[in-house]
Amino acid sequence: MGDSAVIPHVIGTVAVIMLFFSLTAYYNGYYGQLNLQGYKAQLGQIGEYYAANMNDLVTIASLAEGDVFLVKEIQTATFIGDRIYNVSLIRTTVAGRDQESLAVSTRLESLNLFTTTELIWSPELNITIYTNQSVPEAPSDLTPRSFVSSDAAVARAAQTHKSASIAIWCRKTDGAMILGVGVKSFI
Repeated sequence: MGDSAVIPHVIGTVAVIMLFFSLTAYYNGYYGQLNLQGYKAQLGQIGEYYAANMNDLVTIASLAEGDVFLVKEIQTATFIGDRIYNVSLIRTTVAGRDQESLAVSTRLESLNLFTTTELIWSPELNITIYTNQSVPEAPSDLTPRSFVSSDAAVARAAQTHKSASIAIWCRKTDGAMILGVGVKSFI
């Protein structure tokens, strides 16, 4: 009985199985990271969209004579993938600068992902973020919130109304501005 072919065959089979599992693990890790980068890119795009629209509102409000209340409906993706995301306005400090600035924060809680898009305005503009303070002369169809969830949550709010949408708003009173997000309902 000379050489047995069983042992090299077993060693080769085990090596192929280990190679299969290691390639599968590598692929799953790589795909998972790629997936997270895609989610983060989409969050960043939504944050930039909100920031651009808020810049428009603040610019218009700052150029307007007297007191104004501006509201703009926002139309963004209902979900990112199949997940609900949150958008809020926050105060933040940027590395290398001593002053605080305002930013749009977009969060995907289920994956613990977030992006921050800084809002850059002239320091002499007196802008605050809505944090449940009184908002004079707010339209009756606007519900200010400290953050809004994506359109999926707004659609749930629309069950009690005919329809609802996400809105950003800016209130200018005596030169001071309040900037916020909210839900606009149409009855």
